[in-house]
Amino acid sequence: MDRFYKVAKRHLIGREAGQRGVVLIIGMIFLLLLTIVGIGSMSMVTMNELMTTNMHNQSKAFHGAEAGLTHCEVTQVKPVNWINVGDLVENWWQDSEIWATAGIDMPIEGLIKSVTNVDGLVSNPLCVIEYVGDVTADQSVNYRAGAAGAKALFRLTANAPGADARTEAIVESIYVCGDAVCVPNATLEK
Repeated sequence: MDRFYKVAKRHLIGREAGQRGVVLIIGMIFLLLLTIVGIGSMSMVTMNELMTTNMHNQSKAFHGAEAGLTHCEVTQVKPVNWINVGDLVENWWQDSEIWATAGIDMPIEGLIKSVTNVDGLVSNPLCVIEYVGDVTADQSVNYRAGAAGAKALFRLTANAPGADARTEAIVESIYVCGDAVCVPNATLEK
């Protein structure tokens, strides 16, 4: 009987030793799977954070361009700032050099990034004012300035960066002005 117990004991010890190796391999596979799931989750979180940042920057740029456009309508439609429609090249709004030379700086308080406004725009919005022609009472556009009762018609285009320099938004509006400041003139010379 002693002999039987010794054989059985050796047999059980061998099984336990074999099982310990299998548990180690299963544990390593499980750990590898958890690592893969963790890395995938981190990648998704990082991608979501980048998308959120881009949407935030685009929203900032759009709202900055809208603020610049409104500010331009209220304060900058003056004969000295006009450019005749057609004087600029086709698709001019894609040319940063034209924005730098023809764009009117729209400094709006609290819009630019600063110590107190870390989420502001990189720089002020810019605005370009193009004189289209005169609008008469019947709403037809007369490209000859000075028609009786006519009001000046402008195309205003504003450009603003976002919270980083890689993002920008461009918005445009048509503006009819009948104020004394922008009454149509017979000639538009600067």
